[in-house]
Amino acid sequence: GGGGGGGSANLPGWMKDEIEDFCERFDIEERLRNRLEERMESRESTFKEDMKSLAQTMETARNPPGLLSVKLREMEDGTFVPKGSEKGGKGGKGDRKGDRDSGGGKGGSVMNSERRRELFGGSNSRSRSRSKRRDRRSGDRDGGRRGRDSRSRSKKRGKDKDREKDKEKDKDRDKDRDKDRDKADK
Repeated sequence: GGGGGGGSANLPGWMKDEIEDFCERFDIEERLRNRLEERMESRESTFKEDMKSLAQTMETARNPPGLLSVKLREMEDGTFVPKGSEKGGKGGKGDRKGDRDSGGGKGGSVMNSERRRELFGGSNSRSRSRSKRRDRRSGDRDGGRRGRDSRSRSKKRGKDKDREKDKEKDKDRDKDRDKDRDKADK
């Protein structure tokens, strides 16, 4: 723990203890812990399920504090759905180990498009996945060597041709400028 200001005095002791254990386990700093306590204050009836879901989600997160922040925002927006909250709990899409974060909702987008743009920018994620696919495809031939090498050689040749064309244009421009100067001098 380590005391500190802020915190929610309205939480029952058992809830505070569970939140403290959670935050220590995932290395969550105090400011985020205070946000979590404030959020969970109004969710006492679903506290156990929410904390279990958050723990499952954090286990697979590359950046647990960042993902927790997103989950708290979902709680604030009313779009948070605990993992495994579908019928039966076990074997539902929220219980799969391979999922980074399925959100557990029934279809539709958990995050609205405005929030998605705010977090991830325009359409960058699409172009990134396309380029990854392109890299994977080209790497299949000859142990991933020939395709890329020949492509970079042909790119190089194309750039060399472009440079030559640019040099020719520069020469032509210089000639035209010289002609114009000669005319002006006469």
